[in-house]
Amino acid sequence: MKLPLSDLRVLGEHNLFLDDGKQQVLVNGKDGDSLNLTNSHIPGLADSAWEHHGTAEVGGVMYVVEHSSANTELLVERAVRIDLH
Repeated sequence: MKLPLSDLRVLGEHNLFLDDGKQQVLVNGKDGDSLNLTNSHIPGLADSAWEHHGTAEVGGVMYVVEHSSANTELLVERAVRIDLH
């Protein structure tokens, strides 16, 4: 799956899974699945790059948290491989 940052700004909701004021989207998957994250230009931000921001547990499932400078977080189930572009 390919998921540009600009799409997450539209699809996400604030404080959906973590109460930290950021717009968030959650991605579930299974071993062997991969997620391609693309860095996109967001108006008003010089760079909209992804950074690893730790892990979080939601509903008993562990997720890797990727944070962008566009104040967006993506929670990706640990089984899913993340490819940053």
